[in-house]
Amino acid sequence: MGEIRSTLDLVMEKTRNLTLSKEEKEKQDNEELRKKLNGLLEQFQDNMLRKGELKKKLESLEDTYEIKDKNIMLEEILKRIDFDKENQPFFDLLDYLYRINIQKIQSVLNGYQHMLRSTAMQRIKEIKKNLAETRFISGSAVVPRLETDSIWEKEFKALKKEFEKLLSREKAELIQV
Repeated sequence: MGEIRSTLDLVMEKTRNLTLSKEEKEKQDNEELRKKLNGLLEQFQDNMLRKGELKKKLESLEDTYEIKDKNIMLEEILKRIDFDKENQPFFDLLDYLYRINIQKIQSVLNGYQHMLRSTAMQRIKEIKKNLAETRFISGSAVVPRLETDSIWEKEFKALKKEFEKLLSREKAELIQV
């Protein structure tokens, strides 16, 4: 009777002579590098690493993975800049590591916040006016809830989409430099 072998034994036997191509190896290394970068950036974001410590660890990763494209690190940092997050630590990090002028990105983020407040206030006025005219409800106790308003939801999504395009364009421009 033949011997019973595990699935792992069968797989190992079939793949014994397979090797990764140069492109596959590079892709695998890049994925591994990005995971490690994200881990370091998480630690930085959680205040478990300071800028100096992070810089040393990034330099170590550069040596370990023989990074030719310095934009990988820059891309990973820029991915973390978002409308709904505290971005100042990453702005400081970009200045510290790359001496990059991030005024355009800050301008887009500030423009978004300004337009969001302005658009929200306008929609609140419209809702209050509508309530006063159609249902005769008015006064200081009337506080519309935008999160339940379908018109506001559409306006909000459109506004965010527009500013996401602007932010993506500014991030791409920084990577090109």
